[in-house]
Amino acid sequence: MDCYLTATIVTFNNDHNILKKTIDSFLSARIDSKLYIVDNSPNKDIALLCNNKRIEYVSSGSNNGFGFGHNIILKQKEKLGRYHLILNPDIVIPNNVLEILVDYYDNNPQIGMLTPRIFFPDDTIQYLPKILPIPLNLIIRFVPFLSKVFNKRASNYILKDAKYETPFKIGILSGCFMLLKSDKLNGQLFDERFFMYFEDVDLSRRIGIKYDLIMYPYVHVYHDYGRGAHQSFFLFKTFLLSLFKYFNKWGWIYDSYRRKKNKEILSQFNGK
Repeated sequence: MDCYLTATIVTFNNDHNILKKTIDSFLSARIDSKLYIVDNSPNKDIALLCNNKRIEYVSSGSNNGFGFGHNIILKQKEKLGRYHLILNPDIVIPNNVLEILVDYYDNNPQIGMLTPRIFFPDDTIQYLPKILPIPLNLIIRFVPFLSKVFNKRASNYILKDAKYETPFKIGILSGCFMLLKSDKLNGQLFDERFFMYFEDVDLSRRIGIKYDLIMYPYVHVYHDYGRGAHQSFFLFKTFLLSLFKYFNKWGWIYDSYRRKKNKEILSQFNGK
């Protein structure tokens, strides 16, 4: 692939108006780029939005999950540009953001994955970059009164003490926006055992073992984030299944790498 930047969006019955904003904002960047739309939907209505020569529409044939959809492209190394972006269908990218991120990446070869600040459409921040998850931290997030009891722990998990005045290391990126240099994948793919949720955490962890994961705070994107696991029983059940798969894979209580990595990240802000 001769393109400098490629991106993949995985779709499933998405709102066409929201998806079109995402597509248009990506294609507006002044970078040689190509966009892959991998559609997990039972119909092919989304193909109607893919009438630009820089878009390749791929019907996956079945809904086997977020990671499965992205892997269809990631497995085909010849399709990837120098940089590749994992992108949600509900992200709007302001002008010059991609150009700035790629330029910063070019000058910092130790980076494995990079994310900008992520805002709600009303310009309030989403605390999506985090330290590596600990079971208690996730319980706290789903039981609101516990966040008051464990206020410091809750803040540490979402890196709330970060000043966002300079780039800093993080433990995990959100799958809504993950910019990576294609050769840093080194054969790594999303673990398809995660249908939805934690596949981004798992990939972040594996990439982060060798390279830095960086929050770049000088630019931002907008994310029309719904927090579906808090609103749907099916999605909450899916979240819990993925949670169990993740901690069964990496460890529930004893995880020396997690302890070391989280200590390193938090020390950037509070000296711990």
